[in-house]
Amino acid sequence: DCADFFISRQKTDLALQILSNIAELDLEDASLLRILAHRLAQLKYLDLSVLLFEEILRLRPEEPQSHRDLALVLVRRADLGTKTRENDNKRIRGMLESEYRRLKNGLSSESKSNEAMIRRQEERLRHLNNRLSSITKASVYINTKEPVKTPSNTYKDYKKAITLLYHVVMNRWDRFAEIESITLMELNRLISKAKKVGVKNIPVDPRLVKVLDVDLRIILTWDTDSTDIDLWVTEPSGEKAYYSHPKTVIGGKVSRDFTQGYGPEEYVLKKAMKGLYKIEANYYGSSSARILGAVTLQVDIFTTYGRPDEKRKSITLRLTGEKETVYVGDIRF
Repeated sequence: DCADFFISRQKTDLALQILSNIAELDLEDASLLRILAHRLAQLKYLDLSVLLFEEILRLRPEEPQSHRDLALVLVRRADLGTKTRENDNKRIRGMLESEYRRLKNGLSSESKSNEAMIRRQEERLRHLNNRLSSITKASVYINTKEPVKTPSNTYKDYKKAITLLYHVVMNRWDRFAEIESITLMELNRLISKAKKVGVKNIPVDPRLVKVLDVDLRIILTWDTDSTDIDLWVTEPSGEKAYYSHPKTVIGGKVSRDFTQGYGPEEYVLKKAMKGLYKIEANYYGSSSARILGAVTLQVDIFTTYGRPDEKRKSITLRLTGEKETVYVGDIRF
């Protein structure tokens, strides 16, 4: 909330400083790191966002969202270009250094009797040292009116993102069944972009490659495990698409209901009817044993998705109580 206050007043550097405090709470907490990584991506600090999503993937490789989140931010970084600003990563470096010192000091005489704890801490210290080395060389990608394109970086980001998304598509995720179909749409959009910059030998079964463009696509994700958030879209006709009414007369479709955390939930419409589309999110409930406070939502709204004139808007919201329904926004065609 504090960061949003300063963002609204165009003080993004101060907002970044506040957001980085999230990670300082616990660098091993994937849920906290997800909040920070998504907000950094919204602020277009994409190199830092990539760094954190890589860490989340290391911590939670068994969750398809870890692969998907990293892939999508790599695509955004490649799309924006590579104008660099060296000192924008000082706060994140400071965050890593602070955690490094905390862990090193933790190797006290009191803990030395616990060999397993020492091994875990030493492994974490080595990992942090590697991250500090890599971030020293890293630049921050920012949005500018005249982005400087670096084809080799764009090529590498697209290539890595394809591998990550294809991994999600081709594997089975019991807790998150059908995330494969949502990711397949994103993979096909990416393949089209990658081919335009010369990426060849794309390791994807050609039977899965097809143009999957739509007039309207809305994606809802959230940061808390074992939590059920529902996406509701009310169409101009008054018909509402949601988990128990997933298909509408005009062709709108809501994806499978994810009841155990993170999402994504998706609404797609191939040919939009003229009028106003109302977007809401409903906090149905949580079975999480851990209390993280308010649940943070990320809503991405795309118009003309997968086409040259595609437009995107990202919204972050917080839900504080079960059974709460929040208005996200409207989109008019």
